[in-house]
Formats: sequence, structure tokens, C-alpha cells
Amino acid sequence: MTFPQQAKGPFAAVSSGVIAGILAVTVAAAYASLLYRGVAAVHVGFGFKLILCASALSAIWVTCYSRLPGLIAGPDDSAAVVLAGLAVIVAGQVAAAQGSPERAALTIAVLLALSSAATACVFYAVGHFRLGNIIRYLPSPVISGFLAGAGVLLFMSGLGLAAVVPELSLTHLNAWPLLFQQGGMIWPALAVALALWYGFRHIEHPLFMPCLLAVAGGVFFLLLAVCEVSTATARQWGWLFDLPAAGEGLPLSAWLTGWQQVDVAALLSVLPELLSVLLVVLIAMLLQTGSLENLLQQDIDVNQELKQTSGANFVAALSAGLPVVPFIGDTSLNLQLAGPNRIAGWVLAAVCVLAAIVGLELIQWLPTFVLAGILLFFGLSLLENSVWKGWHTLRRSDFLLVLLVALTINIAGFSVGTLLGVVLAVVIFLRDYSLLPVVRIQFNAANAPSRIDRAAVERERLTQQPQWLLGLELEGFIFFGSAHRVDKQVITALQSEANISYLILDFRRVQGIDASAAVVFRKIIRRVQQQQGTVFFAGLSPEIQHTLASALPDFEHIYLDLDHALEAAEDGYLQQHTPFMSITTSQPVVALSAALLPYGELREVAAESVLIAEGQAASGLYFIVRGSVSVRSHDRMGKPIRLRRFTEGTVIGEMSHYLQRPTSAAVVADSALTVLCLSPQAIATLEQNQPQLAIRLHQAVATVLAQRLLATNQSLQAAIA
Repeated sequence: MTFPQQAKGPFAAVSSGVIAGILAVTVAAAYASLLYRGVAAVHVGFGFKLILCASALSAIWVTCYSRLPGLIAGPDDSAAVVLAGLAVIVAGQVAAAQGSPERAALTIAVLLALSSAATACVFYAVGHFRLGNIIRYLPSPVISGFLAGAGVLLFMSGLGLAAVVPELSLTHLNAWPLLFQQGGMIWPALAVALALWYGFRHIEHPLFMPCLLAVAGGVFFLLLAVCEVSTATARQWGWLFDLPAAGEGLPLSAWLTGWQQVDVAALLSVLPELLSVLLVVLIAMLLQTGSLENLLQQDIDVNQELKQTSGANFVAALSAGLPVVPFIGDTSLNLQLAGPNRIAGWVLAAVCVLAAIVGLELIQWLPTFVLAGILLFFGLSLLENSVWKGWHTLRRSDFLLVLLVALTINIAGFSVGTLLGVVLAVVIFLRDYSLLPVVRIQFNAANAPSRIDRAAVERERLTQQPQWLLGLELEGFIFFGSAHRVDKQVITALQSEANISYLILDFRRVQGIDASAAVVFRKIIRRVQQQQGTVFFAGLSPEIQHTLASALPDFEHIYLDLDHALEAAEDGYLQQHTPFMSITTSQPVVALSAALLPYGELREVAAESVLIAEGQAASGLYFIVRGSVSVRSHDRMGKPIRLRRFTEGTVIGEMSHYLQRPTSAAVVADSALTVLCLSPQAIATLEQNQPQLAIRLHQAVATVLAQRLLATNQSLQAAIA
């Protein structure tokens, strides 16, 4: 959906503000009827006027300070339904203490003011400490269950208002029979709700809702006249609000002067439950802000909007209003009709103030089934967005979690329901995560990603029976469940391959492990050692190493990376098995060294000395006669890394020689080194004087390159498999 980029003019903005104001007045009447029930129901007009004044103050604040021109904010429906439950408790306790209706109404008003003030503090703190993205850590089924729970509460509140059964809930089953005994207005309320639900999906005219409600009210009074039912009788039956006699209702000024009548004990009894309200409003605010981003197709600074909305909640608290959040529907309507503007917010506030002035006269003519229909519509909308869409988009386990959270919210409250949902979501996540493959790559000596370039005779010794090595490259976060799967994989390998001498566990891609996983790895080590094998750990981060140390305090076979662990395993295997293995592969490079000696130069290189500098021009071929060298470079952070290691019987420098390019890395002697250096001039002389020997040289180098390429391909195939 696209909106005008500029305001359409004052007339359009005023028209949009009037429509938004009418909707705000209607919603305020519905919320007042929801909140001021029981003994306080006689003063619903007082609550209606307070909510209207709070709506006006919060609209002015948002209009002045929001960074989004055209934004409309108002009372949150989810908070209203939670506070409605608390208001019923407060009214009941006041009545039990023989308190007056005035006392109950003022106590409920203070409850609303405290909830808005606490919301203001929470919004500002979350925005100030830039915690606005906290909603992303709540699992989607929990959020859907939260919305579904609020939808059920709103729907039951609408039914209770229509049937004059204020305590209708899943915890008061004895109230449900009354729903059928005195539910004459339920069907008209459901008709209004379904008409609103259908109309908002098929009719885009901004006056649809006000006109529908006006028609419903007109039909109601027409039927009263036709059936010769007086308004007094309608009030007695609960079809219209039963208002106090003239001069006995609470004036708006009672909010400023009647604090001494507040029942502090009743208020303190529900004060801990305000945490549920704060949780509900915070989730609603963050969800609404995310929806605003989609609506406006632009990024919104969530933390900044939280701080701005905290001010709106503070001024709402001054007039005992409900917690305030952005309204997506009203904002979309305002932008469509008038574009980005700040006039509509002022007009909305003016309409609310005007309605508050005539509040008692206005609300006494609003049929209860119309307001009940609005509550039913809100409940249906939440249930549609959570349950209906969840049925078509969520997995069945997640959908069942949505239903369970919604049911728990309606039985035990929002805090318990949300907490239960988070716990169960974590359990489901752990179950699903434990089923993911924690072993990324499994390899043996034949396809190990080794960076050690050895002589052909040693390569044959290592690969004749490659099952002596079992390597497992692990990934993800490892806890007890996933560690147990690693253990089962090791058991299977030990049962199928009885001659495993070395097990290498590479933790380079592991984000973390828990203490229970460390215990499982201790079992793996003991199991391998019982079969005369050795376990190496590679690529441990300091955090993982610290966790493992608690379960394996004496374990010493820890290597910097997989490269060094493979080197240690290969060296250990060669030392143990050299006398017992038959060698059939020739060593072309070693055999050539003696023949090439007249053309080359023998050099003795000290340990840690640079044989070939990085960026050095091509300087010929180097045959390692004794010792080993490492090819070293630096990563993006400037940290030195070993790219490859070459042992005696191999050749280096061939890439830069044949490509005639500078070297891309440095070659450093690991220990005292003897090399045969064959310069480009010596190779040219060899090709001229002994072409057959030169051909043998190039063939030997080509064989070495082919063997290295084959080893690389085998490692890649192991990674892909």
C-alpha cells in the first residue's frame, strides 16, 4: 500500500481527524463498559469521560512529538482486557467491604492511572537502553498464543456485556448457564461483530464503521418504539446503561478531589498483576511498531518511538487512561485520507474533549449490544490473526503451543501463560535442534582435509588403511542431546572399524557447549581409550575450553586447529606403523634429488628462518632433503596463520616458477633444514644439456601437483557428502 508523500490540505486533515475522533469515542465507550463493571457499572459515564480525556491528551502528545506525521495512537485493546479482569477483582473487593459504587469507580480509575504510569516508565527504560528488539527473542507461537489469549478474553467480555454476565470467563464456569438464560442481546451483538468483520474486509470507505454503528443503534430504538418498550425498561433489562440519578453521578472533577475514597487494600491486592499489563503492552507496542514499518515501508527507530510513546502514556495516566500504543488501522486511514499531517491529531483530541463534556448524555443512549459487538469484533480479529492464520502457517506442534498459551492465559493469567509458552517453546526448540546434524563432516585418513604435504611413501602409509583415523567436524551449539548423537556416531564407527587409532573432534564451527555435553565428551574419550585409541580436540575457543576443563581437568590433547591435530595424528601413526607396512610407491622427487645435485645448490637453513619471502620473485624449485617447512600468511585481522606444511621428499616453489609470478605467502623452516635449490638458470641449463633428465624433473613435479589436487578433491568430496 502506498500513501501520499505530502499532506492533502487542511480540509482533508480535519475530515480525517473527525472520523478518527468518532472511532475513538466509540472505542472509549466500549472500553469503559468493559472496565467499569459490577458495583462500579453505575459510574461507567465517569470512566468514559476519563478515557476520552486521556485519549485527547495522548493524541496531542503523539501529534506534537512523534517523528511520524500522521501517526494515530490510543488505548491498547490487549491491556484493556487484562485490566478488565483486575477491575472486576477490585470492584468485587470493594463491594465485599461494603464500599460504595463511587469508591469502586475511583479505585478502578487509580488502577488505570498506575498501569499507564508504569507503562510510561517501562517504555522509556526499554527505549533508553535500546532494548527495543527484545520482541525478536520471543518465539512466534508464544506471541500468537498471547494474541489468541487476549482475543478469547475480549470475545468473552463482549458476550458477558451483551448478556449482562460480568464474570463470564473460563475460571467462572457457573456463569456460563446465565449466558443462555439472559442472553437476549448476544445475537444482535454477534451480528454487529460479524458485520464489522465482513465490512472491514470488503468496504474501504472510512465512514463504514460509524455508519454501521449508527444504523444498529437506530434499528434498536426503532424496535423499542414498535414493541412499546420504554428506555427505563431497556435499562432495567441491561440493554442500555443504568446510570445514576441526576446529581448523583461522579463528576469529572472527582478524579482530582476524590482520592481519599480510593480503596488502597483492594488496589494493593492486584498491584503485582500489573506486571502482566506491562508485559502485554510492551509486546503490543513492539508488534505495532513492526507493523508500522511494513505499512509505511520504511525503517522506524523502535527505541526512539518507545521513548516518545512513554510521554503519551504519562499524560494518559494524568487522566486515568489506558496504556497507549500506535493504532495501525487509524494511522493507515489518516494517511490515506490526508497524507502525513499533524492536524488530524488535534482534531481527534477536540472530538474526544467534546464527547467528554457531554459524556453522560452520550453514553446513556449507546445500546450495550453495540459496544459488546465492538468487543466481539476486536476479539474475532485477534483470533483470526493468531489461531486461523496459525492453523495454515504453523507446524502442528507450534499450533498446539498457541492454543495452550491462550488457554493458560485465560485460566492463570498473562504472566503464567507467556512464561509457560516460552518454556515449552524452548523445549520444542531443544528437541528440534537435537535432531539437526551436529557433525558437519566425517572423514578418515584418505579424505582428511590435511595441509601436510608428505613424501609419496608416507602418503601411502597413511592411506593404505585409512580407517585408523576418524575425524568429526562439529557445528552449532552442542548440549546434552546433540552431544549424545556424537557419542552414538562414535560408537557406530568403533563397532564397524575396530582399528581406529585416533579420533579428532574439530570444534572450529561450534558456538558453545553446556556442562552436560562436556560430560558426554568425557564418556567418548574413555570409550576410545578402551580400544587403545587417542582423542584429539581441535579449534577450541577459550569459552569451550573452559567448559570442557570442568569435566576433563587432565586432558592434554588440545590443538590450535584441525591442521595441527591432523599433523600430530599422522606423525604418531607413522611412528607406530612404519616397520609393519609394505611400501610399493616410488618417490620420484627423492630419486631425482641425487641426479639433480650437480645443477643445484645444497643449503642449510636454520629453524624459523625464511626460505622464501612473501612477494618474492620466482626463484626456482626447492627440494626438501631433510626437515620440514611451513607456508605462512596472515588473516584479515593480521593474525599469522599456517596455510600448509611440507616434509622431506617434497618440492616447493613450483607455482611461482611455472606461472612466473611472485610468491603469495612466506615459506619458513620449522626446524633445521636442508634443501636442494634449483634456480631458473640451472633448470634452463638442465633442459639444454640433459633434456631427458629435465623431462623426468617436470614429470615428477606434475605428479606432485596431481597428487595434491587429488587430495584436495577427496577433501572436497568428503565435505559435500
